[in-house]
Amino acid sequence: MQTLKEKNLIFTADDFGYDEFFNIAVFKAFKEGMLNSAALMANCEGFKQASEMIKDMEGCQIGVHLNIIEGNAITTKEQFKDWFFKIWQRTYDKNYMNFLEKEFRAQIEKVLTVHKAEQINSHVHTHAIPKIFELTCKLAKEYEIKYIRTQFEQPYFVKGKVLKPCYPINMAKVALLNSFTLKNKKIVKKYELETNDYIIGVNYTANMDSDTVKKGLEAIKNKTKTAEILVHPCYYENLEDLSPSQLQHYKEFEAFMDKNLQNEIEKQGWIAKK
Repeated sequence: MQTLKEKNLIFTADDFGYDEFFNIAVFKAFKEGMLNSAALMANCEGFKQASEMIKDMEGCQIGVHLNIIEGNAITTKEQFKDWFFKIWQRTYDKNYMNFLEKEFRAQIEKVLTVHKAEQINSHVHTHAIPKIFELTCKLAKEYEIKYIRTQFEQPYFVKGKVLKPCYPINMAKVALLNSFTLKNKKIVKKYELETNDYIIGVNYTANMDSDTVKKGLEAIKNKTKTAEILVHPCYYENLEDLSPSQLQHYKEFEAFMDKNLQNEIEKQGWIAKK
């Protein structure tokens, strides 16, 4: 992990290893675009393909994308079905937390067979839940992973997108995750880890594109801190007959490739190293 500097920008693709469409998008966005970080899922069908791609991605910060939302556990035959709030509720069960520790270790160790892990985060931000965050920090320290994602997002307005049905839900997510971050950053210090000061990508989940990223950066352009942009890109050769969800993921891929956005990033003085 590079040393975090003032106005350091981490441009991350989550869900690397999910399937071939995510994998191709990540590879192309690193080779031809602005991507400098990718979060690898250990328990999904695209892991093997992603593992091969990483061999030709020197300079990309590879991280662990812990996943207890979907797919199968590595340590048991359990299929993950719980959503965020059910997982939060289950963290008060000691047996469940013991299971999570074993599963997280297995997922981390599987990623480490492929590449050194320079960061750690999670699918649908489950590691932000305070008890899980403490566990994740403990494991990050043990496995010498220096950087863990936190989720403080500066609220900002993007014309047109605030009318989308998911926007009020995302606002509630931002409020919850911001409150978690206030506590979690103390845990980061306890374990002597590094983290971002701001994130861009929660308030407009399912609506991320070049314009949304640009507006998010403008909201923090006077901050001399570290920001992480997270998107979930997919690449498709044929754009006809894509579902709304697939088209949205393709727009997130396009954000990595947008030269105008790259110029804006440089204009604002952000450092996005590979």
